[in-house]
Amino acid sequence: LPMIMATRCKEAWGRTKTRHVFTGHVHHERAKEVEGVKCFSLRAPIPVDAWHAGVGYSSGRSMYGFNYHSELGSRGNIEVEIA
Repeated sequence: LPMIMATRCKEAWGRTKTRHVFTGHVHHERAKEVEGVKCFSLRAPIPVDAWHAGVGYSSGRSMYGFNYHSELGSRGNIEVEIA
């Protein structure tokens, strides 16, 4: 995904100081840095359905908030687990 953004949005990408990519619906968290771009996969907020429960998926659910400053970039984040 970082290279897709860099290729399709060259000018905007070049002006950025903080580069993050988010994906979801993977039912678990993962963060990885790829060539200076932080790539996050986030837990899904949806409940586990019968099929996923039947094959053993039992990950938690969360909602996330990420705070960015227009000049300083990433300023923090919060995760709220859903019971």
